[in-house]
Amino acid sequence: MSDIYCYGSKIKINDTLLFVGVGYGYYMTVDSTYKDDFMDGLKRKWSFKNVTEINDLWISTDCDSLTKLPFASIHDSGAPIFLGNNLVIGILSRTDKAPKPCAYSSCAVRIDNPKVLAWIKESIKKRLGINIY
Repeated sequence: MSDIYCYGSKIKINDTLLFVGVGYGYYMTVDSTYKDDFMDGLKRKWSFKNVTEINDLWISTDCDSLTKLPFASIHDSGAPIFLGNNLVIGILSRTDKAPKPCAYSSCAVRIDNPKVLAWIKESIKKRLGINIY
C-alpha cells in the first residue's frame, strides 16, 4: 500500500498494527432467503491485517480466512476502516472481485485523498450546516 499520512506525518505500517472495521450490517451470508427484517442493529467490529491499494481513491480489505467471505456485508456501507483503533483511513462503500480464496472483497474510499476529504467536508456542511476544518 502507498504511504498513509496523518496530520502531515507519514505513518509506518508494520505487523503489529491492525486494521479495524465497525459496522451495523448483516452478519451472515446474504442469499435468497435474506430479508431486511433480519437486521438486528447490533454493532459488529472486526480486525484484519491486510488492505490492498486499488488506486489513489480506493482500498480493498482481505476476507475472513475461515468463511472466505469479506468481513463487511450488506448495509455496512458508510462504516469506517481504522488503522489501529482511532485513525480512520477509509469508508466502506462497495464490493469487488477478490483473489482466491475470498468470494469477494469489501472496498473503501480512501480519505487521505484530498478530493475525497473535500467532498466529505462539503457534504457535511451542505447537509448539517457544520464547517469541518
